[in-house]
Amino acid sequence: MHLLALRFYLCDLVETVSTDWWKYFHGFTHYTELLDRIGTWRRQMGEPVLLVTFNYDTLLDRTAEDQAGDWKLGDFPSYVKRNDWQLYKLHGSVGWSRVLTTTGTFIQANPNEVIAQSQGADFDSGELCPHPWSRAVQGKIGAAVPGIAVPTTLKQSFQCPPEHVNKFTEAVGSIDRLLTIGWRAA
Repeated sequence: MHLLALRFYLCDLVETVSTDWWKYFHGFTHYTELLDRIGTWRRQMGEPVLLVTFNYDTLLDRTAEDQAGDWKLGDFPSYVKRNDWQLYKLHGSVGWSRVLTTTGTFIQANPNEVIAQSQGADFDSGELCPHPWSRAVQGKIGAAVPGIAVPTTLKQSFQCPPEHVNKFTEAVGSIDRLLTIGWRAA
């Protein structure tokens, strides 16, 4: 139950901060210049770019859509079907959810109610959906939680579609250049 509460908390925090950042800075992030430079390199070299992130926010998603042009990230295949740009969100996204079909009635608009009513439920076995948790069960019977991984020492699974993991695993063997950014990439 505590990890479920943490999922809702992290989702709300990351979504609020990244949405505010996007609005306040009119879509400019550090990703803007980085992806512009990578895009220029990609066009010159004619090679694909695979973006891999463990971040939950949608700042990279939005910037990649702008950079690549004619790329709308909506359903799961849209993240990995292009030949020039692909985006892998291995720990999930604030824009995704896990939906567990239930026989009970959940008050889906309130995270506290979902948490209180879902004791013992295994949301990681539920369907991963490309919609925020608050909109994922419209017209369905069930409950949804944020589709983000909460890494623990006991749990080392991804929170993305299995097809993404499979496609990424296939691509790893042909990668000969890697740019790593992040606080653990020291």
